[in-house]
Amino acid sequence: MILSILFLHNRPIPGPEANSVAVMQLCAAFARQGAKVQLVTFGGDRRSDPFAAYGVERSFGVKRLPHLSGPLAYPALLAAGLAACPADATVYTRIPQVAVYATLLRRRTVLEMHYPIGEARRGPWSLEHLNRRGNSLAGVVVINHALADRLAGELPKIDCPIIVAPTGSPDFGGPIEGAKPYDIGFVGSFYRGRGVELILELARRRPGKRFLMVGGPDAQRAEIGRQAPPNVTVRPAVDSAGVPDLLSSFDVALAPYGEAIEIASSSIDTARWMSPMKLVEYMSAGKAIIASRLPAVKELVRDGRQALLAPPGDIDAWLAALDRLDDPDTRRALSAGARQRYLASLSWDQRARSIFDRMPELVVARPSARREQAIRPRPARVEDPG
Repeated sequence: MILSILFLHNRPIPGPEANSVAVMQLCAAFARQGAKVQLVTFGGDRRSDPFAAYGVERSFGVKRLPHLSGPLAYPALLAAGLAACPADATVYTRIPQVAVYATLLRRRTVLEMHYPIGEARRGPWSLEHLNRRGNSLAGVVVINHALADRLAGELPKIDCPIIVAPTGSPDFGGPIEGAKPYDIGFVGSFYRGRGVELILELARRRPGKRFLMVGGPDAQRAEIGRQAPPNVTVRPAVDSAGVPDLLSSFDVALAPYGEAIEIASSSIDTARWMSPMKLVEYMSAGKAIIASRLPAVKELVRDGRQALLAPPGDIDAWLAALDRLDDPDTRRALSAGARQRYLASLSWDQRARSIFDRMPELVVARPSARREQAIRPRPARVEDPG
């Protein structure tokens, strides 16, 4: 049986946000597992090629609607998607309101969340409706275990699995030997909680090191450029096709998350709930990593084996970690550990398979059969970082 998936998203494709990268990569991974996938989303330049922008194969459909807002936006998104898919397609979405509307239409629905539903727009309304019909969802996918526990509390009446599937990365090929133009790199957004101020202070304290900071948007990048010391190069974000060359240009990668983290399209603090794509991309590329010692980070890496971990914002601890990586043997060991961890379980294909491993019974089971299953399934666990 070929599974048909209707993936409903609400951000531009192509777009500057990491969530659009993740959606395109996951759709491609679902297709590689044999699913027939249709992505429907709002916004994006419809003259652009989304497959080229994200470096994924043309293995699924992409339908981009004009941007809509207001109370009819999500019903219109759902209607457009259902019109483009077979009647038995599973609705897969990261939008709780869309999940509610889909379940009201008795469509088989999987909801993926990257933060608590109660913190989403109209979150309490969504929780009320999802809990009202305990068998309404076919599955819930989350990106870390803290979030799985939180959603188990938010959705006490649902009887579907909560599947933990950390974020993924394409395979960037492992470490590349040879001289690099930069010593230390940071790739990502410059919003609050991303550690920009800490990176600039590291550069001031270590003027002999060459730092690279890549991201946006333009106004933030310009302001950082004005504050940066001479040993810092600030560059615009690159598209997905440029990421491998970018990551190969430095030896040490920084992920200096703060204790509170802001995302581009919301004021929600994601520090507890994240599964950082940037960190997994560093691992895929075989970088020696220094990252913040946060619970969400420790789900992906072990201190001293796949990364060096330092307390958020503790400049002395970060300087000490940076100095440890002056030793090439330490860098090589961490680089190899990070790469091995990525290969073990963090590709997009492995993420898709980890979801599908729990999906067969969800796809074919009738609601009455699902009710016979355990009322409160434990979240599916992944192995701790080795």
